[in-house]
Amino acid sequence: MMNREKKSLFYKFWLPPIAYAVLIFILSSISAYPVLFELDIMDEIVHIFEYAILGLLLMRAFANSNLTISFKKQLLLSVVIAAFYGLSDEYHQFFVPGRNASAIDAAFDCLGSLAGSVLYYKKFLV
Repeated sequence: MMNREKKSLFYKFWLPPIAYAVLIFILSSISAYPVLFELDIMDEIVHIFEYAILGLLLMRAFANSNLTISFKKQLLLSVVIAAFYGLSDEYHQFFVPGRNASAIDAAFDCLGSLAGSVLYYKKFLV
């Protein structure tokens, strides 16, 4: 594949999940958010949605790369990478004043990454 084609594939498929991961890191570095909702469950919904997007973007990138691994392995990689990023993000928040690390949030990050990756897999690859 030509160098230009590789760059085009990177910008189109790999840059979005990387940029999104950077956005998650930046948002996680903010000490305190304004309270928009009084519902306790809202935090869990945000975590699921946030990491579903990351899982979907990663699955999209893997599915559109010239990899010689099965789609199911690409699905597994997408979930694992997004879930580990969620775990590292919770660890990062431990050091941000006004934030805390939460095993519950990490679990919802993992659930969201699974949901987004499976959604992309089911919608576009099966």
